[in-house]
Amino acid sequence: MRKIVLFFVSLLLIQNLYSQSEAYSARALSLGFIGQTDTSVFSIFYNQAQLAKIQGFNAGISYQNFLSLPGYDLKSLALAYGFEKSGTIGLSFSSIGIPEYQEQRLGLAYGMRLWNNFYAGMQLNFQIIDQPKYYGNIYTATAEISAVYSPITNLNLGFRVYNFWYGLIKSQNFPLILALSMDYKFTQKAYFTAEVEKSVLYPAAFKWGAEYRIIQNVGLRIGGRFQKNIYTYTLGINYDLKNFGIQIGFANHPLTGFTGGISLNYHL
Repeated sequence: MRKIVLFFVSLLLIQNLYSQSEAYSARALSLGFIGQTDTSVFSIFYNQAQLAKIQGFNAGISYQNFLSLPGYDLKSLALAYGFEKSGTIGLSFSSIGIPEYQEQRLGLAYGMRLWNNFYAGMQLNFQIIDQPKYYGNIYTATAEISAVYSPITNLNLGFRVYNFWYGLIKSQNFPLILALSMDYKFTQKAYFTAEVEKSVLYPAAFKWGAEYRIIQNVGLRIGGRFQKNIYTYTLGINYDLKNFGIQIGFANHPLTGFTGGISLNYHL
């Protein structure tokens, strides 16, 4: 009986997470769940076109815990290698849920620069829903495309389509998602980003985030997310060194409660 209850609770929670976007990195968690504007290796989860800005080997690992729900967490791993002239390839893995119900995703991505200020990317995902044996596991594939355009200095516009073949694959359990984003760097210290995201299953979500560098290597972040009369507050901090970065993020959602996350990223 406990497993059945946990199964349905997890199912409802994960569906709610899809409606509010998953935060595969602490940066996204602290900036109102916005990930498209990330230029680190974690961009593989949000906008693969950003991968084209990466050079050499990059790796990142992230952990997010729903503190009001013991044992319920989101783990993610990202790897990428950027070639000097032929773009960047990447591999990612994520897992969300509890032992009784988990959704796992393995992705293979590629990003490249098409023109001086225009980047494009794509990713193929193999996704698994691991649930009690009397329901049976579900295996499927999704794909996504993305682009980034910089019309003027310090301004970036992002576009992403997740699961663009929605409805064409039988037993497809993942929604079609469209997202538009922007970010602007006012100074070396001040940064602002915003995004609107629409899933075929849920109302549109409006997000915003801002960062201010209090010293050269340390930044404070705040943000928010609004969807269907529900507002989520977010905040975080990051510390960057030459080849290493650590990010911590927090969010407070009326339904899923308080969430905390930490991310580590490294690049050669």
